[in-house]
Amino acid sequence: MSDSIIDGWESVIGLEIHAQLATSSKIFSGASTAYGAAPNTQACAVDLGLPGVLPVLNREAVRMAIRFGVAIDAQIDHQSVFARKNYFYPDLPKGYQISQLDHPIVGKGSIAISPAEGEQKIVGITRGTNRGHIARAALEGIAFQVADVLDAMKQDAGAPIEELRVDGGACVNDLLMQFQSDIMQVPVIRPKVIETTALGAAFLAGLAVGFWSDVAEIQKVWQTDKVFQPSMSADEVATRRSRWTEALSRSKQWEQHA
Repeated sequence: MSDSIIDGWESVIGLEIHAQLATSSKIFSGASTAYGAAPNTQACAVDLGLPGVLPVLNREAVRMAIRFGVAIDAQIDHQSVFARKNYFYPDLPKGYQISQLDHPIVGKGSIAISPAEGEQKIVGITRGTNRGHIARAALEGIAFQVADVLDAMKQDAGAPIEELRVDGGACVNDLLMQFQSDIMQVPVIRPKVIETTALGAAFLAGLAVGFWSDVAEIQKVWQTDKVFQPSMSADEVATRRSRWTEALSRSKQWEQHA
C-alpha cells in the first residue's frame, strides 16, 4: 500500500481474547474439560440444550473469575446476571450462547502495560464496556470536576462549604446529584425551578417594578425539590478521588502529534 494512501491514518488493531479457566468441569455442566479428548465425547444433556435441562453455575469458575477481577483491580459485582443470546448455528440446534453483558461478575478493571520504549499505558475498556459505563463515567467526571473546583474555592476562602445548591439541566439526574453529594460529603439541594438564571432575571425584574418588596420576600418563593445526603464512606471517597487524580495525571502523558 502506498504511503500516500495511509498517510494521516493510525492503525488500531483490536483483539478478542478467550481464556479457559483451569476447572475440571465446564462452567454450566459437569462435563469434563480435559484436554485432548476425542471430539463429541465431553458433552452432556445440558451442553446440548436438550428439553428440560437447566444449567448449574460452577462455583470454582466463579471463584477464579473473582480472583482475576481482584488481580486487575476491577469492580466485583455483588449481583450477577447471565443472559442467553440466541444465534443461528447450523451445527447446534439449540442456537444459543450463555454470556454476561449488563451485570458481569467482574466489571471494569485495568492493567498497566509498559511498552519497550518505557511509556506506560493503562487499558481499561473491555468487551463488556457498554453505553451505560461510558455515560456513568461522563456523569462521574462532572462530579469530580465540580469537587476539584469547590476544593479550590474552600482553600481560597478559608471557609467550609456546608451545602451545595444546584441548578441547570444536569441536576435532574438523580445519579449525578447523589454521586456529587457523596464525593463532596455535603448535602446537595435541588430546587423545584432548575432554570436559576431565568428565575433570577425574573426576581430582579419583580424587585424593580415593586412586585416583591425585598430580597427576604423572594427567599420565601424559592422551594426545594429534593435534598441528596452523602451516603459514601470517607475511605471510599478518598479512594475514588485519588483514582480520579491519578487518571488525570496519566491522561497528561498522551503523545502530542504534530
